[in-house]
Amino acid sequence: MAKKFSNFAKEEKSLKGDKIKMVELLDKEIMVEGFRIMKNKFNVDKWCLALQIEFEKQKCVLFTGSGVLISQIQKYAHEIPFETVITKENKYFTFN
Repeated sequence: MAKKFSNFAKEEKSLKGDKIKMVELLDKEIMVEGFRIMKNKFNVDKWCLALQIEFEKQKCVLFTGSGVLISQIQKYAHEIPFETVITKENKYFTFN
């Protein structure tokens, strides 16, 4: 009997919502609901974080190349969903 694709393939869920800019979110509470890390389409030597969030009761997607945010989301992915605030510390962004 042949295998069914749907029994073994687990496609990544697409992120839903309007694109939002970091400046609109800084220092405001958000709910992180999911993420995807991919190669940056403008600079293939770097990575890009697509972050699925809820902000002001709206589903949004934030794109960033922040190495600190990428590292934090990888480390704490098992905690999703979580509430946080993104702040700018000197020259980098971080979850607080």
